Amino acid sequence: MKLGKEKLPSGYTIIKMCSPEQEDYVLTIRLEELDETLGLPIIKRNLTVYRDLRFRMHAASTEMSLRHVAGLTARPGIFQSTAEVLNVLARLKSLQPCATDLKCAAAELIERAVAADRNDGLNVCQFAAEQLRLSSVPPNRRRYSQTLMSLAVVWDRTSPKLYQDLCHSGVLILPHKTALRRLTSALSVREGLEAGTVQYLKMRIAKLNARERLVNLAMDEVHTARAVELAGGRLYGDSKDGVTNTIFCTLISSVAGRYEDIITMSPVPSITTEAIREIFFKVLKTLTEIGFSVVSCTTDGHRTNQSFHNGLGTDGEHPEWIINPYSTDGARVYTMYDSVHLFKNFYNNLLNKKTLECPPMPGTKTPLHAASKHLEQLYLLEREEYRAFQGTADFLELLRQWFSVVNVKTAFTYVRLRDPLRTPPSNEERGGLNFLVDFQKMLQTWLDRKGGTKMSRDTTQAAIYTCRGLVGLANYLLDKHSDVMKYVLLGKVQSDRIEGRFGYLRKLAGGNYWASVRQFLEGEAVVRVKSLVWLSGYSLGTVTAQMEEAQKLRQREDDAVIDMLVVAASCADYNGQLTEGTEQAIAHVAGYLARSVTKKHVCESCHELLVNRGQGPLKNMRLEEDSEPMDGSGPGLMDAVKTFTELLNRGGLLCPSELAVHVTTDMYLMYRWLVQDEETRYALFGCSKPRAAFQKVAAVISQEDTRHVIQFVMHGAIKQ
Repeated sequence: MKLGKEKLPSGYTIIKMCSPEQEDYVLTIRLEELDETLGLPIIKRNLTVYRDLRFRMHAASTEMSLRHVAGLTARPGIFQSTAEVLNVLARLKSLQPCATDLKCAAAELIERAVAADRNDGLNVCQFAAEQLRLSSVPPNRRRYSQTLMSLAVVWDRTSPKLYQDLCHSGVLILPHKTALRRLTSALSVREGLEAGTVQYLKMRIAKLNARERLVNLAMDEVHTARAVELAGGRLYGDSKDGVTNTIFCTLISSVAGRYEDIITMSPVPSITTEAIREIFFKVLKTLTEIGFSVVSCTTDGHRTNQSFHNGLGTDGEHPEWIINPYSTDGARVYTMYDSVHLFKNFYNNLLNKKTLECPPMPGTKTPLHAASKHLEQLYLLEREEYRAFQGTADFLELLRQWFSVVNVKTAFTYVRLRDPLRTPPSNEERGGLNFLVDFQKMLQTWLDRKGGTKMSRDTTQAAIYTCRGLVGLANYLLDKHSDVMKYVLLGKVQSDRIEGRFGYLRKLAGGNYWASVRQFLEGEAVVRVKSLVWLSGYSLGTVTAQMEEAQKLRQREDDAVIDMLVVAASCADYNGQLTEGTEQAIAHVAGYLARSVTKKHVCESCHELLVNRGQGPLKNMRLEEDSEPMDGSGPGLMDAVKTFTELLNRGGLLCPSELAVHVTTDMYLMYRWLVQDEETRYALFGCSKPRAAFQKVAAVISQEDTRHVIQFVMHGAIKQ
């Protein structure tokens, strides 16, 4: 060993240590001192050299970063000569642990605790270790974990102001919000069913097994604030039929798993049967092509939804099931109403009708007389016995049994609650399905019976169709999908999932019940990030790469819209007249844009084109009501602009040149014409990036306008 022949720095000793398997060894070069208090030798410095010549350093029981000796070895962390070993030992002797070394050592200890103790404190330890390591790295070299990035996205979308305060507090080290928006922009949610949603679903289905791909399609609407918002260049809450106050949503949830995702979000002033039918078949086609198997469709009992279900039948009646027209194997889609809404309607009917005469269930002979007053009397008189209450109690018990059957969401609920009716339907156990068949027959008898107090026809028919649909769906799944379905959880086929998603989106909007359309769409984007990263296991880099194709498709669609807008704007006459107040405001904006451009461009010639640096006294100007509006050609325009700017100036304003005012005025007139025409307005705001689309339209139009030859100046102004 060559190192043994070299003269080491004073105090160092070499020890060769073998591994327990006697297959490998390491060299430790130590500097030891005697602790006078304990009377024991203590290792003050240690250099560990491995068989492959990698090395690690320790000083004062703390591992030292290799950056301390970066200039002493030809290859970082690896020795190539004995001279390098001697130089490192000499440097190590004078090193003292710095704050960065101590923080890295603390992070390593916490990570060792994580590996040794897999309990509820795991996430806390991982977060603390990552924060310590991030604090020891310069800001431009920090790399955040997927978990922290996902948490940061949710925190930022929940409360941007609070997230900004946390970033500036110095207590936590978090990613900058610009980085978060850049990573999540690919998952931005737009209205309807578009390329981004399709690509997102393809990524999600790749992580699902065959059982989880059997889904129920739930359709429902959520009320929003009746308002129009312009944010980030996009217009929210506006439609051809007026301002929207409802979002019609479709959600798929696995009938044999926990998977769920919102497919479409369509803001509308009011939903129609034709719109529901169009959305249903469009979603069904897309899901089938992606690889999902839609086995059922549920809605609430609204009259519009009733018309939709009736329209699916060939005879105008609600069908039990329809053939999926986009499947190749004749798959069925069972249509029904939501059992939770029905349970609520049963209760409302008892309160509204006051009394109900319910026919007997098959196998029994005693009809049930239920009255809401019995509940009131029972509340007032708790301990006395009233025989008249028996019918009401039996009717309520019947409804409870029905809901127990249709609301089973776990396989062992019947064991925990000791209720045989909650046993999931299977090939061996069909007690719950038999009860639903008897309940359906009883409801049909009640509906056909003349006279007596009954529930409303809408509620009764909805309950009949739901019982029929659930029984048919359970038999269909156990028969056609017997390879993956051993039992059916009927509680998975209801609207609880979509209602729960609405509540979570409202929570992301700050707990605001009347959240806006923009807040719902942005909240859904956060949910998709969490779903891909936390549930499906994708990294944020993989998500961005996978969504690139959707981004390109969106860009192609935007390019087609830009071409249409260029043709429309080129043929339009948008050079209208401006009022006095509008002219002054545009002149003020032109000055702001001129300053923004001059900050980025150091060319003095460009500055001269955009800024009026002439000095002169202020003029007392007055525009009479019967005077001609300024169109940019009048001799007093620039005097008025300069006077208006100087009146507002407190030392930081620039007076724009005539070219800058002309450019700003033309951009304003073009934008005003585009948003006033209904066709061009919805085409522009329907783009994925409306602001960038308008920039390109303006750039193309400016090339055809010989009055404004400085295209790059104008293009830079628009970007501001």
